[in-house]
Amino acid sequence: MGYINTIRDLEAATYGLPAFGGNSVLKQAGAVQGLHTAHDIADAGASGVTGIGTTTGYYNQLYGQKVWSMLNREVNALAMISKRPYTSSGWRVLKSRPFGGSGSTLAVDIAGTGSSANGIGGANPHADEIGGVPENAGLSTAADGLGSMAPTYAQLFMSPKTIAHQFDISELAMEMAQIDDGLGDIRAIIREDMGKAHAEAQNKMLLMPLQVYGEVSALANI
Repeated sequence: MGYINTIRDLEAATYGLPAFGGNSVLKQAGAVQGLHTAHDIADAGASGVTGIGTTTGYYNQLYGQKVWSMLNREVNALAMISKRPYTSSGWRVLKSRPFGGSGSTLAVDIAGTGSSANGIGGANPHADEIGGVPENAGLSTAADGLGSMAPTYAQLFMSPKTIAHQFDISELAMEMAQIDDGLGDIRAIIREDMGKAHAEAQNKMLLMPLQVYGEVSALANI
């Protein structure tokens, strides 16, 4: 004798599927198997049922009016960041150090080459020309290891964009969705899923690597 542990077991016991033997709630053609037999048969044929050859004609699958969305679309990085008003169109950023270049580390020449970039304030200064000077060194005196220098700044401009997504539904589609195994109110269904897609796109933008938006990107400007 079987045991009812799941909803499927309950359905089988109620409608007389073979796993639980006979049940007289539903009978057809003299066999104790319900109309739900086709759910468990790959070819949708009523195997074991006598008097009929197939389920075609008296059984059709219905999928309902609810559309279920994937859980992995529920990204919400937008909720984690602070919300500040848009107060300026751009920023001034440091582009290069006063000396040592603009790389990720301070560049220093240890080979002693004579390029102008190896001097005071250069992009690759000599190792003994990055701040060490003799006592009472004269100001702006290259011989004493001093010289005027300054960082390089750049301007970064960013224009705000409107994030928009368009969808449309024909009158025929709205009417046909009301009959047969349709979605019902197709506008409400699509509006809900388009809203999720709209939020998902904004979160994707926030999580996009910045180099994708670089000035040397192959993507065309808008």
